[in-house]
Amino acid sequence: MDGNIKILTCNELTPGMVLAKSILKDGNVLAYRNSPLKEKDILTIKKEIPNETIFVYDSIIYSDEKVAVNGSSKVKPFIPKTLKEQVQNLEQKYNELSMALNSIFYKLKIFQNSNIKEIREFSNVLISQTKDTNTLIQDLVFFGSSDDPIYRHGINVALLSNLLGNWIGLREEQLNLLTFSALLHDIGKARINKEILTKKLP
Repeated sequence: MDGNIKILTCNELTPGMVLAKSILKDGNVLAYRNSPLKEKDILTIKKEIPNETIFVYDSIIYSDEKVAVNGSSKVKPFIPKTLKEQVQNLEQKYNELSMALNSIFYKLKIFQNSNIKEIREFSNVLISQTKDTNTLIQDLVFFGSSDDPIYRHGINVALLSNLLGNWIGLREEQLNLLTFSALLHDIGKARINKEILTKKLP
């Protein structure tokens, strides 16, 4: 996503601002890079990390129905027309799915609640997002796993596995099992300290 980056405090955030960097706390993602902030996101950020600085794009502001461009107060209807805009919309959707997967894994880790049914239902929702192959591939190329080596990475692997499974002609039952398994392939990472997962090699 194009645009200059500026650094703000929590109190300077407004709905529609687009994050230039994912927001993390104790290894959990509060909000993802390239996703527009909603009112509830800002409230969560203020509550969880009130003293942290936040990186946002200076030239891109989304709202539910309008978009302001290049810092201008002039607004116009936001109607996706290009592949880039479609990819950005898909990226926001995948970020929301990543947050949902984060919540499921959190319950597994904290409450030892191995709700397989919930994970299977999540996997089915994920499968429904793979209909537009071209946009899906563009999203994976542009954004990858973002700053999230667990949840977004798991979703990306599941999406690619589903895509490849379709290409080789797997039956629906096989395809569902493949996607479900791919989604959980790195579930053990949820128990590893975030600093270890993101440590840069010399």
